[in-house]
Parts: sequence; structure tokens; C-alpha cells
Amino acid sequence: MPRLEFNSINNFVSSLSNRRFQRVNRFAVSFSRLSRGFNTSLQFNGFTRRNFADVMSTRVQSIKVPDQTVFTTDVKGPGGFDYQAPYQYSLSNDINMNLLNDQFDRIRNVFVDWMRVSTGIGSDGAIPYRSQTSCDLSIITLNDNGKPLAGYTAFDCIIKSVQGSAFDMASEDLVRFDVGLSCRRMKKLSGVEAAVAFSTF
Repeated sequence: MPRLEFNSINNFVSSLSNRRFQRVNRFAVSFSRLSRGFNTSLQFNGFTRRNFADVMSTRVQSIKVPDQTVFTTDVKGPGGFDYQAPYQYSLSNDINMNLLNDQFDRIRNVFVDWMRVSTGIGSDGAIPYRSQTSCDLSIITLNDNGKPLAGYTAFDCIIKSVQGSAFDMASEDLVRFDVGLSCRRMKKLSGVEAAVAFSTF
């Protein structure tokens, strides 16, 4: 038994050495394509593309890659043993991220204004085309030295929600807010593709 336990530890260490691992706090997020509507929102709040990219790299506290699932159907098996068979692959199109706000509420206002522009508020109710307001978002995983390893790019993202700011006299926490996006499609990035995407951040 001790020998089996020793071998299990060795196998675990060997697996970590060969395939390494991902840390949940080693990632970078940036909009890899900005729409005219989003650029307008940046300008409203005094940001340029460059300094908002810096904001994204430091202020995004968490982000979740969409879930992937398979729909299944029940199949009657022999001997009364029923089982399930897959019939459709599904990728959730929702992306949620949490950001630290700034003292003037300008970061949150960028997303609020993006939502307003996207729904035609302030433009006589004329709703713009999706291509005028959607953006591409890249999520890159990094190693301990900050080198890109892999990642995802979510294409044609529209904004769905911006969480209100919560204040609490009994708390010393920094103000955060959630942003909900919806993408049209997503691509898994190889190491080379992640490096290329990361170079544009």
C-alpha cells in the first residue's frame, strides 16, 4: 500500500511537470475589435482605446468562458436498461465578467453608454445595426511568467446587462459591478493564436 501511495504521488507530480496547469488568477481580457458604438461610449467617458485596454487588463476581476453542453434523449435499452444518447451540441452564448469600478464611475458608465447606444437611446429611437455596436472579446490564459498559453475569442458580442453599484456602510470592500455580454460565436485559440491576440492588448 505505501508503494501504491508513493506511485500515485509520483504520477501526480509527473503530470503537473509534463502538462503543467492553469491558475485561475493568471489571465488577460481585452476587446480585440471595437465597434463604432463602443468607441462612442469610450469618448463620452474620456477614454482612448489604449488606456481602456489597460483598464481591462487590471480591473477585470473575474470572467467565465461560456458553458458547453450536449442535449440528450432517452433511449429504451434491452432488458429494461434505458440510456441516453446525444443529439445536439450547445454552446451558451452568455459571458459574464466582474470589474472594479473607478472613483468617478466612468468605467461602469462606458458599459451603460454602450447599452444606451446599442438600443437607440439618444438617437430618436433608431436602433443601429448589430455590426455598429458589437465587439470581439479575447480571453487569454497566462503562465506564471505572463506568457500566453491558450485562450478564446468571442465574436460579435453585444451587451445585455450592467449591474448597479451597491454601497454598504458596514463594508470596506471596493465597489465592483457585473457586465453581461452575449456572443454570436466563439473560437478556441491555440498557443500561437493566443500569442498573436495577446500582442494586440
